Amino acid sequence: MTLVSKTFALSLLILSASVHAEIAVIVHAENTASINEDDVKKIFMGKLAQFPDGKPTSPVTFNIDSSIRENFDTGFLSRQTHQIEAMWSKLVFTGKSSAPKVVDSSAAALEYVSSNPNAIAYIDAKDVTPNVKVLFKF
Repeated sequence: MTLVSKTFALSLLILSASVHAEIAVIVHAENTASINEDDVKKIFMGKLAQFPDGKPTSPVTFNIDSSIRENFDTGFLSRQTHQIEAMWSKLVFTGKSSAPKVVDSSAAALEYVSSNPNAIAYIDAKDVTPNVKVLFKF
C-alpha cells in the first residue's frame, strides 16, 4: 500500500468515525418529565410544544450545515435536514410555533440546556457533562 493510499484510508476511517458518532438527547438536570423517543421526535418536528408534564419545551438544534444535525435529522428523525427546515418554516410562518434555538457547538447547546429548565437538545455523547440529564443515546 502506498503512502497516498494509506493516508486516504486513514482519512476515510476518521471521517466515518465522526459521521457515526453517538448522539445524546439531553434536558436540564432538574427536568423530571417522563419522555420517550416518540415525544422527542414530535418536539424536534414541531408537533409537540410541551413535555408530558405540561411544561413548555424549548428545543435546541444545530446550524443547518452541521454534521451532528445531519446525523440527528436523518438517523433519528428519519428526514433530510431540508425537510425539517421546511416543516419549521411552515410552523413559524403560520404562527403555530417558534423556531428552535440554533447553536453552532455542543458547548453552546450544553450552556443553554443547563441554564434553561425547559430546554431539550442533542449533542455528541462524548461532550455530555454532569450539568445536564441524558434522556437516551443513539
